[in-house]
Amino acid sequence: MNNAAIAKCLAVTLCVYLFNTQAYASDALLSINNHVFNVELAVSEIEHHQGLMRRKLLAANNGMLFIYSEPQLLSFWMKETLIPLDLIFFNSDGELLEKIENIPPCQAMPCKIYANKQAAQYVLELSAGSASKFSLKTGDKFTILASE
Repeated sequence: MNNAAIAKCLAVTLCVYLFNTQAYASDALLSINNHVFNVELAVSEIEHHQGLMRRKLLAANNGMLFIYSEPQLLSFWMKETLIPLDLIFFNSDGELLEKIENIPPCQAMPCKIYANKQAAQYVLELSAGSASKFSLKTGDKFTILASE
């Protein structure tokens, strides 16, 4: 194998690793209205991009908390997302601003874009129906109980 072939093989291996890994910054316990959720923290751009892609299952009290450096308008799509989700947007104080519920997986391109209307610094993804099940409403606050 020549050097060009080896370099190409290494590049492909790195890309496969980066886009298929399920490793995130850490896990945390997050509480909203006395309901505790085990969440994966998505902090980096790669983690934001991957989100819950290719997951076949998400337990009832599990989710992913996307953390951004500052409040902003954000957009999400469900490309390669296999499970329906709720998106819950929070401000920098952890106060619930808005939610988009029961978002179906994207079946074909182009995928629908889901965006917040108020600047948010945190976004919580939970299994579809969780926002209603746990009676989450505007003004509710989350607290991080612990993280690894």
